[in-house]
Amino acid sequence: IILPLDQNISQNDLQFQEFSKYVKNALAANGFTVVNSFNEAEAVVFLFYGIGDPQQHIQTVTVPTWGQTGISSSTTSGTISSFGNTSIFKGTTTYEPEYGITGTQTITKSYVSYFRYAYLVAYDIHHFIQTEEMLQVWSTEISSTGSSGDLRRVFPVMIAAAAPYIGANTGKQIEVIIAEEDEKVIQIKER
Repeated sequence: IILPLDQNISQNDLQFQEFSKYVKNALAANGFTVVNSFNEAEAVVFLFYGIGDPQQHIQTVTVPTWGQTGISSSTTSGTISSFGNTSIFKGTTTYEPEYGITGTQTITKSYVSYFRYAYLVAYDIHHFIQTEEMLQVWSTEISSTGSSGDLRRVFPVMIAAAAPYIGANTGKQIEVIIAEEDEKVIQIKER
């Protein structure tokens, strides 16, 4: 069974229902069976999620500038006129420029990023009923940073990226890069 970790969020909250659906789909893909009542459940999975305030960043980048660096070749053509012991050359020289990096230019860009997070923690229900002690079975922490401040857009992507690791001991932090259009994200949304 999946419940909100934040006591201020109801199970009937529409956003919680949407997000818990994605988590149910990920759990089902890992062989878990999600039920709707405590009587049927072996574990309760608490779900917590959120998004941080927008963070303004300024980035200074040095980029090369392109331009003429010199002359690669020249061609001279013309005519010679001779009058006795004197010759006169009238000609034109054409220069072929050479291009390359002429220097650098510093560009300053600004952008906004958001820290998005989800936390899943599972507890053994039978142990709690018998001892009134919360016995943690597993936990999964998911975070991402990016330009979108729309958690509804980002949340299924985060869950799809973490799905293979939910309920598993990874032994370390795992970095996953996944696109919003990835088949795994589509499956998490559609199941």
